Amino acid sequence: MEKEKLVKLVVLIVILLIVFSTLGLTLWKFRFSGELECQVPAPEFCLKSPEGREYDESMFRGKKLILLYLRSSCPYCIKQFYNILKLSSNYNPLKTQIIAVMDKGKNLINSRALILIDQNNSFRKSYHVTFTPAMFLIDEKGILISYRNGYYGYRSDSLWISKFIDRKEAYNKP
Repeated sequence: MEKEKLVKLVVLIVILLIVFSTLGLTLWKFRFSGELECQVPAPEFCLKSPEGREYDESMFRGKKLILLYLRSSCPYCIKQFYNILKLSSNYNPLKTQIIAVMDKGKNLINSRALILIDQNNSFRKSYHVTFTPAMFLIDEKGILISYRNGYYGYRSDSLWISKFIDRKEAYNKP
C-alpha cells in the first residue's frame, strides 16, 4: 500500500514538473512559438567591453545582431563562439554585428566579434538566459526574431543564422 502511494506521488511530481516547465515557457514574455521564433522588441542592455567602453542596444540599430551569451567556464560556449566567427566571413560586417556577452572577461581571439561583460547579470536576467550557450538574432529595427539555448553544432548554426541573414523582409511588430 505504501509503495503504491509512493509511486503515485513520484508520478504526480514528474507530471507537475513537466506542466510547470511548459507553462513557464508559454508565459515567458518573449512568447516563443514553433522553433523559438518570436517578433518582439529585444530587451535593452547597457554593457561594458573589457576595455571599459559602454555599449547599448541602440548603438546597433540598422544592423542585424547575432548576440551570444557565453559562460567563460563552458567549453561548448567557447566552441560555439569560434564556430560563429568562422561563419562570420559570409556576412557583410557593415550590415551584421556579432556580440559575445560573457559572464567574465576572457581573452577570446577574434577579429569580428565585440566582447561585452555582464558583470551584474543584468543581461542574463533581461534576456532570460537559463542555459548556455544562448544565441539571439535581432533585426535592424531591434526586434528579437529568434532565440536558441544550447550547443547545436556548426552546420545547424550555419543554417539557422543564414536563414536570418538572408531574409529580405523584416517581421512586423506584434
